[in-house]
Amino acid sequence: MKNQKWPTTVKEAVKQTLAMLSAEDKKEIAKIPKSKSFLLHMSLGMQIRNRFGLHQGNQSLLTACDAMEADSASEVILDSVLKALKSKK
Repeated sequence: MKNQKWPTTVKEAVKQTLAMLSAEDKKEIAKIPKSKSFLLHMSLGMQIRNRFGLHQGNQSLLTACDAMEADSASEVILDSVLKALKSKK
């Protein structure tokens, strides 16, 4: 199954993730230290995996994340989202 709205690069995935977050969510996520980013795995990470087709065949994004499976790809995207939010502080 292919969905035209799925991002195919990490940059696109970060942009779409940031767009779906409220200003308050962004502030709270920016406070999370990188060493604790795993805390987002079952919340924001799950949204990323589901919305971006990481379990449904978005091979382009998996490849862009240099990942073999959805969990690893969402971790790459989450790390990039955290980095983007922290750079805006």
